[in-house]
Amino acid sequence: MIYHSGLLDTPAMKAGCICLSDLHCLDARQRGGLVQALKDISDNSANLKAWNDALQYLSKDVPQGTAEATSKRLIQALFRSMAAGPMQENFAPRQK
Repeated sequence: MIYHSGLLDTPAMKAGCICLSDLHCLDARQRGGLVQALKDISDNSANLKAWNDALQYLSKDVPQGTAEATSKRLIQALFRSMAAGPMQENFAPRQK
């Protein structure tokens, strides 16, 4: 069996993540590394489904119509989350 790396595997490693689920708990520095790694990926090097899967996994955003639009939307979402603070706070349940 041949293993094909997913779109987020290499960027996750560059951001210092051991598992893809660690992408939900990045600090600002790690998110910056993730953004840079995603910018280094050509829009055409992954198919539209892979880009949309990454977009939905990381930002819960709606699918886009082209790989280029999706990659831009994903990077914008990561920049917005950098301004909002740690990602884990964005996904944590509300405190009573």
